[in-house]
Amino acid sequence: MEPLRLDYDVMNKWKNWWQQWRSPQRQLQLAGSDSAPTTDSGAALQTESRPPRVKTSGLKMAGITLLIAVVSFSVGFFSFEWGIKPHISEQIPSYTIPEVRYKSLKQAEKIAQHENLHIIVRQRVYDPQTPEGYVIAQDPLPGLSTATDRTLYVVVSKGTEIITIPDLSGMSLRQARILLTRNNLTIGKISYIYTTDRAKNFVVTQSPLSNTQVSRGAVVDLLVSLGKRKVPRGFVMPDLRGQKYDNMQFWLDRLGFHTKKEGEVPDNFLLPGTILEQDPIPGSYVEEGQTISFTVSYIPAIQLGEPHGN
Repeated sequence: MEPLRLDYDVMNKWKNWWQQWRSPQRQLQLAGSDSAPTTDSGAALQTESRPPRVKTSGLKMAGITLLIAVVSFSVGFFSFEWGIKPHISEQIPSYTIPEVRYKSLKQAEKIAQHENLHIIVRQRVYDPQTPEGYVIAQDPLPGLSTATDRTLYVVVSKGTEIITIPDLSGMSLRQARILLTRNNLTIGKISYIYTTDRAKNFVVTQSPLSNTQVSRGAVVDLLVSLGKRKVPRGFVMPDLRGQKYDNMQFWLDRLGFHTKKEGEVPDNFLLPGTILEQDPIPGSYVEEGQTISFTVSYIPAIQLGEPHGN
């Protein structure tokens, strides 16, 4: 479609008419037409009594002014849209947004410069999957058309976040867990050991050691104290054979031993519950908390025979 051409002759006629309409002489004529006729002496002529006429010249002027403004705006708007704007658009070149993601920032700037684009780094973030200094994201996305002065915003990777492992030695296990979580580290295997200089559930050492540089989320293993180890009392096992099992069980339990009845053997000559054998054997070294097993006697039931006949 041919662009709209402005008819300058018509516009000049409109302009001249408007200037004549707004001229002082024309305003005086309009004002004089609304005035009452006068005599030579300046006295107003007497006329018949009639209702006062409403002056409408001001309203007409406002309406005509508004109409001219609307027409002028419409002519100017459509002239620009159909006649001028297409020519301006044809003169402004457009470019397709290139792909700069996963390229180094220097490479991205060269590519953008070739397309008459300007790169601005909007943000730098840690990303373990992308090397440091490489573009992660861009706005606008590749493939869109833009003018030469369009800015291309990018997000650049800071690489993997490096964290210094804190010193956890001497902390409680709970404190160590909290500190590792705050430093974006993961608690790994927890081992336990008896110590003489650490309270129970306090960290003895760690792996990796403190001040080691690791990546975000690295695993830290801990060695935790069980406190001081209780040393059991030692005894020489006495010979308890021939003693009553119930009596020995009472005393051995009070000394910290565990007792167990392994079996029973019939014996018609000993009281039931008499210790016949023991394990460990007499003279052995035993420690507090150890289990001692016994074999005891019992009296078998008497079998009664049938009575003889007469």
